[in-house]
Amino acid sequence: MKISISTAVFQPNDLWMALNIVDEFNVMLEISSAWDNPDFKAFIDNNSGLLAGFVRSFHEPYTVEHSSRRGSDAYVKTMDECKRTLEYAQKLNACYVVYHSSNCTLDSNTPYLMKKYAYENLMEINEIAAEHSVSILVENAGILSLNNALYTMDEYISLFDIIENGCLLDIGHMNCNGWDMENVMQSLKGRIKAYHVHNNYGFYDNHNRICDGTMYMPDFFDYYKAHTPDSDIILEYTANSILSIEDLLEDICFISECLNAKAPRFTYQIREADVLYNQQFERSKLYGDARVRM
Repeated sequence: MKISISTAVFQPNDLWMALNIVDEFNVMLEISSAWDNPDFKAFIDNNSGLLAGFVRSFHEPYTVEHSSRRGSDAYVKTMDECKRTLEYAQKLNACYVVYHSSNCTLDSNTPYLMKKYAYENLMEINEIAAEHSVSILVENAGILSLNNALYTMDEYISLFDIIENGCLLDIGHMNCNGWDMENVMQSLKGRIKAYHVHNNYGFYDNHNRICDGTMYMPDFFDYYKAHTPDSDIILEYTANSILSIEDLLEDICFISECLNAKAPRFTYQIREADVLYNQQFERSKLYGDARVRM
């Protein structure tokens, strides 16, 4: 088991801070890929020698769309960015790349086609990943409130009866979608290789700190110890979720405490900042501003 920090917590021009964190906190990194951003690309290229010893995983870009038809413009862009991600994953000695079956709004008329395309693209990506000695982990991507969740809980569990991939469970997505966390973890315990860990208030996936939301984290870690004690834990925060690097250290210490003993019960309170965030998100949807990444 490894504890990692997703680089999504840093602004692209602050990625250098990731190198300080892995050295000081004894954790690894998940690289949140953003190949269209010149600051991100420069950071990866300029620090590849240092990063090679600290990168546990890559997350494919959020701009890719695996549920798109083969040969379409979206498919071509997706394959191009995924190939680049896999090349760098191999170069930096990453063990796996995180795969989102879909990142777009569901087509209610043809959901079966989106699932068909996502499966076909996964099979193609698996072949390319094998050439780079990197595994592909399929995440339970999508949020009901955004209408971009391709699979229900039962469909996601059943998916692993027909694919050979391991899975990465995002517990924030499970909370937003009302999934039975312990049931999913117990059902897929042999396939779960990693978790994205963060918190929210059950509607929007705010990527809050682990004790800032409606999930009671000591319960999650009890399930973790019972069913998947060797799986990786990845803190996947956004850049506005922490006030300082000390916040990350505090949460890493909290995780260590939970893995060793039941942590004290926390009283969760909705922060004024989260209420404001959700109001802003509603306005952004109204005016077509898609700035919020899930």
